[in-house]
Amino acid sequence: MRVINFKIAVKNIVPSSLSNKKMLAWIDCFLSELRNIYNDFVEFREKTLYKINFTGQKCYLEKLLNETFDCEGIYLEDVNIYPEVYLSNKFNNDLPVYFGSKWQSSKNYKINDVVVYKNYWYRFLKNSTGVPPQTDNAVCLGAYQIFLGNIENQTAPIYDFIVYIPYNKYITLSDTDFSKIKSIVNYYKLIEKNFIIKHY
Repeated sequence: MRVINFKIAVKNIVPSSLSNKKMLAWIDCFLSELRNIYNDFVEFREKTLYKINFTGQKCYLEKLLNETFDCEGIYLEDVNIYPEVYLSNKFNNDLPVYFGSKWQSSKNYKINDVVVYKNYWYRFLKNSTGVPPQTDNAVCLGAYQIFLGNIENQTAPIYDFIVYIPYNKYITLSDTDFSKIKSIVNYYKLIEKNFIIKHY
């Protein structure tokens, strides 16, 4: 972008016969508001060019926060939203886990098809159409009980990630600084906007 020097521009535009200190000062007075608008535009352009260098990626967001608050050590840590899923405990010698669907009267079932009927697993011993699993056409494999994980009623964490700030910097931050951190993160993060700020 070309930088405009208004004093030089005025000297080049004004005819030499009118180019005296009084005239140049008078024109400079008229151009003062235009110069302010231009300076605001240049400042806005520089800030925008700086902002578009960053994305919502973790590494870019960390760099931006560290530069904004002149601090080394601000980092983001993901919260384990989806805990590991266990179908059973490895050493419990549990029965096999069957994946299937509920029995439907309109569906044709073949030998060894597995279905859920009245909260029990059944495997068909022969082809069947419209007849529910019974002792003469299927074998019961057990109650319909599947536990995903070792803990009952697992709930997802409230936050998607945590912004960690060094303690020495954290205690010096004002409410305005915390609001600024939130606005920066919310601006760049398109999804997963639930986070908390902590110190370490």
